[in-house]
Amino acid sequence: MRTVGKWQASMGAAVVLMAQLCLAAYSFDDSGRFADAADWPSFAAMLERHRATAAELTACRADAQDCPGHLKRVRVVLERGATLTREQQMRLVNRFVNNRRYSHDRPRRMQGTHGETRLKSHWQTLGEFLARGGDCEDFALAKYFLLREFDIPAPDMRVVVAFDRSVGEHHALLVVRRTDADGAWLLDTDNRIHQRKPASVRYVYAVNEDGVWDHAPKRASSED
Repeated sequence: MRTVGKWQASMGAAVVLMAQLCLAAYSFDDSGRFADAADWPSFAAMLERHRATAAELTACRADAQDCPGHLKRVRVVLERGATLTREQQMRLVNRFVNNRRYSHDRPRRMQGTHGETRLKSHWQTLGEFLARGGDCEDFALAKYFLLREFDIPAPDMRVVVAFDRSVGEHHALLVVRRTDADGAWLLDTDNRIHQRKPASVRYVYAVNEDGVWDHAPKRASSED
């Protein structure tokens, strides 16, 4: 019986290990970078509009009397998170943003070298998102902007759009580089901080205020 028990324990550990290996992690590899953020018109336009929100937020943090209504709760979040660790700040921001209203955007599609890719037609600034909610890309971007207020560097974060083959849908989340180990934290809309996603999830592209990365698998050329 002891031998059987040891075998069962060994098999259980193997199943856990295989499950972990079958999950998709995210790597901050720069090999897929193909454009500056300024080269994506809709994203660049959002960054330009966001400057006004950033200025409002700076004034709001300096003086509560200068804080417009839609930023008052943000001010509280930033004050509460000022002395927290990066992971604690992520959890705080993740919960705060995930309480906002979800709405759908109408993406456009573009035929490229890697097949049809879903592209977001309109990106919302943090202020726009706080006023009317948004879709999963807007949720991820709002988390990005709030964590930037905690001085997390732009190169340590990306809004990543992925395709889940199990449900046939695209989804976006924020990835944040880990400082205590290799890999990244994945902030999704379920209030959990993940390190990996199911193997059915394929990362398609990523973007932050500096650049755009293509994660689509390269297709073999006709000459191969």
